[in-house]
Amino acid sequence: MWNWETGELIKSLEAHSATVTCLDTMNHILVSGSEDKTLKVWNWQTGQLLHTLEGHSTKVKSVQLQGKYIILSQSEDDIIKIWVLRNRLEE
Repeated sequence: MWNWETGELIKSLEAHSATVTCLDTMNHILVSGSEDKTLKVWNWQTGQLLHTLEGHSTKVKSVQLQGKYIILSQSEDDIIKIWVLRNRLEE
């Protein structure tokens, strides 16, 4: 993450083993999808990795947060997954 005004690097979130292909944010939650076929759920303010979601058989090409429990994702083979988290994504 970069400071918009100064261009200074503030924080790097590193956990994927391949290129990140998509992101979505809501409040302090960030979800990243990757060519490694996983989604990572982060608290972008603290940098903490909250969840790793596995299940796609090809690279993830889009993600979308839907409220406090649900994440939608689509992979390169056009399969859409609906992820319902047991622990809500706190605001």
